[in-house]
Amino acid sequence: MTRSVKRRSKGRQVRPWWLRALRVAGTVVASVAAAVVLLAMGLWVWAGDAKTPPGQIVWGITYSAHAAKDLNLDPEAAYKAILDELHPKRLRLVAYWTDIEPQSGVYNYHDLDFQVAQAEAHGIPYVIAVGRKVPRYPECFIPDWTQKLPSAQQNQQLLAIIKRTVQRYDGGAYLDTWQVENEPYLNFGVCPALDQNLLKQEVGLVRSLTRKPILLTDSGELSTWLGPTQLGDEFGSTLYRVVINEPGDKIFHHFLWPDVYTRHANLIKKLHPNVKKVIVAELQAEPWGNGPNKPQSFYDLTMSHDQFSKNISFAQQVGFPEVYMWGAEWWYYEKLHGDSYYWNTAAAAFR
Repeated sequence: MTRSVKRRSKGRQVRPWWLRALRVAGTVVASVAAAVVLLAMGLWVWAGDAKTPPGQIVWGITYSAHAAKDLNLDPEAAYKAILDELHPKRLRLVAYWTDIEPQSGVYNYHDLDFQVAQAEAHGIPYVIAVGRKVPRYPECFIPDWTQKLPSAQQNQQLLAIIKRTVQRYDGGAYLDTWQVENEPYLNFGVCPALDQNLLKQEVGLVRSLTRKPILLTDSGELSTWLGPTQLGDEFGSTLYRVVINEPGDKIFHHFLWPDVYTRHANLIKKLHPNVKKVIVAELQAEPWGNGPNKPQSFYDLTMSHDQFSKNISFAQQVGFPEVYMWGAEWWYYEKLHGDSYYWNTAAAAFR
């Protein structure tokens, strides 16, 4: 007669189901993380480190009559001094809708006409930025008379002023590029939310009116660049090193190193072959939140003499073919108030 014997497992404990599930989840997360790291490493290598040697980089500035006026400067005198004494090799100019059409159907191109005429007379290639979001705070320059219009009608007014402006200046001998909007994908400034369909209409309109390349820009520190690079022929990145974050007014030092910008640009050109050139559209070269009559100690928080030189050196290491420096109006202000360091250092970069 045989007996069935039940054997007990001695010292063996069955783990709770949630512990087993947690272990499986951990394995999955680790595998995904490893895959992401491997993908990032592969893209880093694939992008490559091709760059423009420092001696071949073309240096320019962004000029804004608004920025000059905010510093209580004569905007025409400041602009002429910059061209005559610093000799920048490129210019980025701005078509402010608020200035050009202060009232519906009433046009005033005086400031931009003057700037374009001077650029032409000096033989300096230039970019003109059009749209409602353009360089300088509050970022969006939308005339008051449009504010009560339905959004569709305001958009039509925007397209109309872009068309008028492109037609006015497109024949310029030294006009090099049209920029459409400024960092449209970055949520910054006093601006409406991004309307991608409207942005596409703006780009399409400009493309129908010119054979010049179209430039779009975005933050170099806060963006993937994937949005604007789908639409333009050229792409411009910002390059900031030290800023003041709100709330709390805390100083923040950006930690990205030059190769991140270099390989990011090379990767973008491979992913979006329509982008023929990536530039620094805005190199930080003035204090964050600058203004007249502030103490030097405030300026030095984000743009000391040493930081100014470091930013120029950093841009050289990034190696984009063109660099547009941000803050020429402030250099002129500082020069008039006894500090010529920024002015003279920028002049050396332009030589």
